[in-house]
Amino acid sequence: MPSTTTLNQGFGSASHRWGLPCLLALTVLVLGDLGTSRVVSADLPPAEAPAPVLVGGVPFVSIKEGCAIEHPALIKVYHPSSRAAHMMVLRYHRPDAKTWEDYLEATDEQNGPLREEWGDGKTLDELRALLSAGNPVLVVTANTPYAHELYGIFEMLIGGGAQFGVNLQDLDSQDYSSRIVGRMVGLDVHRKIGESFPMNPLHEIATRCVRVVVGFDLARRVVIVHDPVFGPAWEVPYDDFEAMWSAADRMYCVLMPKDGARPSLAMTAAYPPRTPDQQAAEYYLYGYSLAATGRPAEAEERYRAGLNIRDLSAGYRFIFLQERGYLAYRQKRSQKALALLRRTTEQIPQAPGPWFLMAQICRETGAGGGKSAADEFQRTAEKLAGDEEALGAGLEAFPDNLLSFAPLITVIPGPAPK
Repeated sequence: MPSTTTLNQGFGSASHRWGLPCLLALTVLVLGDLGTSRVVSADLPPAEAPAPVLVGGVPFVSIKEGCAIEHPALIKVYHPSSRAAHMMVLRYHRPDAKTWEDYLEATDEQNGPLREEWGDGKTLDELRALLSAGNPVLVVTANTPYAHELYGIFEMLIGGGAQFGVNLQDLDSQDYSSRIVGRMVGLDVHRKIGESFPMNPLHEIATRCVRVVVGFDLARRVVIVHDPVFGPAWEVPYDDFEAMWSAADRMYCVLMPKDGARPSLAMTAAYPPRTPDQQAAEYYLYGYSLAATGRPAEAEERYRAGLNIRDLSAGYRFIFLQERGYLAYRQKRSQKALALLRRTTEQIPQAPGPWFLMAQICRETGAGGGKSAADEFQRTAEKLAGDEEALGAGLEAFPDNLLSFAPLITVIPGPAPK
């Protein structure tokens, strides 16, 4: 697999990464006279929580736009979230930047106006200090607090008997996800792999999840993040952020202007609200990762909540209903699964996936008409799967903030039977 130390600048080779010092000031008030003293604490008024910190004016770049950013230095394997996140911080300093060539020129060690600084943070206070100085911060994290994509190389190694302390049979037995956006495994599995492999799997450039921290609110205990999939100014609870960030060894990066200048946009605090589909992506991927790690009841709750989002697109109704149908199938609730999958077919009629799954359920369980129904559903699925024009129309309805997770051919045919 490619190594981050052999690729061009912009994604944190080992020579570009260092930690920033963390300073802790301790103030003790001492009162007294003639050699006697006492520490005053109970008489002090309660300390007020620090004011929220928000770096305004950081442009949002979607995962769809990240997919379109290409350059020979990227070798086309860097995850689109990395491309999108780096472009956000570049455009904060240089609003006219459009291409990866612009990034390379701006961060050129000799002639560029920006300096790339990488580090491994110790605490959230380090990020807060950087934000207070007007710096949006790139962070490498897990996809969710529960799971992260398993890079194909590691799946092959595990399947081939690599001694990572896990095996595919155990992973499959607890995986209730449809695999429509690939295989996710728990963060504990990634840690086990990292203990036996010379690299943390979450650092793998093909599946690396990168986000941009733009603010903190200590009173509400949330980190404010531009996420290429979940949208701008996404508010993440401290515990969730810590779980995702620590899984990737608290890796971060800032772009520092060499002349010390700050963009005038830094005083702009307002960000647009997240769209219904951006909100839905959070519910979906959190639910999907819970299902993938053996927590189907919690996954079902996320999917139900996602379906209740106002103005939800047909594409997200499709995937929420299909996931719920697949969960019901895995839990041997065949009639419930068929009812949910029937509703799924109404959202994107061109999609063969739900029909394939209904055929399998009827064939395996005898539910819904048994073999005759299975044969009918199979014929419908195969007809849809062979209609390239219809598949193209179906893809148009599919959420564009999820298309980066898997090849398009796997999106519409739907879940592979287990």
